[in-house]
Amino acid sequence: MKPFKNLESHNLSLLLLTARFTAVVGMLFLVVAIITTLISLSAGITGIVSAIVFIPSAIGILLLSGVMAALVSFEDNYRKRTEAMISDSEI
Repeated sequence: MKPFKNLESHNLSLLLLTARFTAVVGMLFLVVAIITTLISLSAGITGIVSAIVFIPSAIGILLLSGVMAALVSFEDNYRKRTEAMISDSEI
């Protein structure tokens, strides 16, 4: 499973790699947070505290990854549009 597999970038390839890595970390963190919450729900208040702390953190990590991927997408679309405009003006 490769997050953001339809994105490509010539200029921001490192940011795209970071977005993909962050998405994988966020997904793993979310799975661990859900499992930890389900296991510790029988313990009472600690299960609720883990849900309050870990699940929003995992969602925040995924949100950050999505923002980075959106930035890469905007840049790539702008680059393609500019290249198309330049090739049209040369004809």
